[in-house]
Amino acid sequence: MKTTYHLIIFALVFSAACLNAQNGVQKSLGVSWGLSNIQRQDLIFSPMIHRDWSPVNTVIDYHRTGKAEQHLMAKFAYYRASIVEPYEYLSFYNGNETTVPQQFTVLDLNYDLGFPLVKNDRLQLLMGGRSANRLLPSGYSFGNLQSFGYYFSFGLDLWSRLQFHLGNRNRLSATLALPLLAYNARSSYLWHTDPYLMWNYSHNGLKAFGNYLTHGELQSWGKARGIDLDLQYLHTVNDRWDLGLRYLYSYRYNSDPNRFGQLENGIYFSGRYKF
Repeated sequence: MKTTYHLIIFALVFSAACLNAQNGVQKSLGVSWGLSNIQRQDLIFSPMIHRDWSPVNTVIDYHRTGKAEQHLMAKFAYYRASIVEPYEYLSFYNGNETTVPQQFTVLDLNYDLGFPLVKNDRLQLLMGGRSANRLLPSGYSFGNLQSFGYYFSFGLDLWSRLQFHLGNRNRLSATLALPLLAYNARSSYLWHTDPYLMWNYSHNGLKAFGNYLTHGELQSWGKARGIDLDLQYLHTVNDRWDLGLRYLYSYRYNSDPNRFGQLENGIYFSGRYKF
């Protein structure tokens, strides 16, 4: 685990150095909000495919462009997925209660570093890597039975972006990321196993989170697969502001300790401030 901490610290220091190493750069800060759909199946908890639409979706971007392009992105989404209509059940503690949906939180924290392979007045192609960090906590509720689930991933992706300029004020871009390897931690196969209870005995959320991470493993494409696609249209309003539309597609698959699949589609309105 100490090696993992050292790698994370090195990555953060390296990123900070890169962000401050360029002169004559262009910077921008963007915010996107939109409607997104999720489909998830986690065989550790349920054989059912849970689906939901949610307006609770936000993306914050920071771009820094010079000799290299650097991009920091934080994405947050929250879903309440149910496979049946709510119904009442008899609780041993509280009498009659009503079922609640499963709760899925999606938090992506990514750092992209790319270098131009092709660059002219109309077209730009960049290639590089991504530090992809995904936190997927979840809450499963089946009447009296409730359980906390998690999927935490810290990985390295192959990253590329293709951008077209449509005149002086409009541009289209397509960003693609594919995983190379990742350190992944997932819920125990039988939910509340003895190790799981030991990891949580202190009832301290931060300690429990650390315990979850120590029981992960390094995985490559064989056990952990995925794809992230980001399509954007931006219109330049003036020297400071861009407005546009955005489509995000994300697919996650993991096979250990049991199959996990998640598909997200989202359409967003975007604004970007350049400085």
